[in-house]
Amino acid sequence: MLLATLFETMNSREFIRFGEVIKLVLAGLLAVSLWSCQTVDSQIGSAGGGAVTGKMLRVGVTANAPPMISKAGGKFTGLEAEMARALAQDLGRELRFVEVGWEGLIPALQQGRIDIIMSGMTATRERSMLVTFSDPYLGVGQTLLVRPEDLWTFEYPKVILATERRIGVEKGTTSDVFVQRYCPKAKRVVLSSPKQAVGALKMKRIDVFLHDAPVIWQLAAENQSSGVMAVPRLLTQENLGWALRKGDSDLLMQVNGVLSNWKKSGRLRQMVRTWIPIP
Repeated sequence: MLLATLFETMNSREFIRFGEVIKLVLAGLLAVSLWSCQTVDSQIGSAGGGAVTGKMLRVGVTANAPPMISKAGGKFTGLEAEMARALAQDLGRELRFVEVGWEGLIPALQQGRIDIIMSGMTATRERSMLVTFSDPYLGVGQTLLVRPEDLWTFEYPKVILATERRIGVEKGTTSDVFVQRYCPKAKRVVLSSPKQAVGALKMKRIDVFLHDAPVIWQLAAENQSSGVMAVPRLLTQENLGWALRKGDSDLLMQVNGVLSNWKKSGRLRQMVRTWIPIP
């Protein structure tokens, strides 16, 4: 009623100005409404430290350990890279590799910056307190890279338990933990990557290098003429798995489903044989 009376008392110019004011008010209300919607969407997208990714599968890798995962010509290659591409395809998700230093992989997963670690990670009890592992995709273990003259000394890898010699390890790996825990007399030498081991052995800065068997086999195969050899026996028996964030049960179920299908169809065995030079 009040609004109708107000209209009757206005002249045409005042009425036009009033209409323009109403338009501005409505436009402002609409802008506020849109801003509110965008704020809510942004909060949803960052919930859980960025865990919501839609169809993107963010795969965390440390690309320094062929044949498991490495980088050549700007492209990720190796067993884990092939499996990551196949996994993303089977899940119907877009793949994005996220390169992280080895010791930063689990924190990146916990913080929601990646969705899964596919980087040749051993499923250990200690790590299982921080992450959830998929079903195992490969059973391997630790073994040794040595100079030819030391092959018989370390023919039985458990000799390193009592050795006082220099053992090279990559910091933060299962091998590093093993040496610190079970080789009290040894001199632990930390290397930044497995590739450094060959030069360290040749220059006699270390006497033996301990790492996952596939990595050792690859180093031995690539450097046959460089005076390094892989000890044929395994020191430990371990399972490799993919690490997921605790509580991410949906992705875990999907990943294990894909793995199960690969095992039944023989696809997993085929991928492993393509990349790992088993002696």
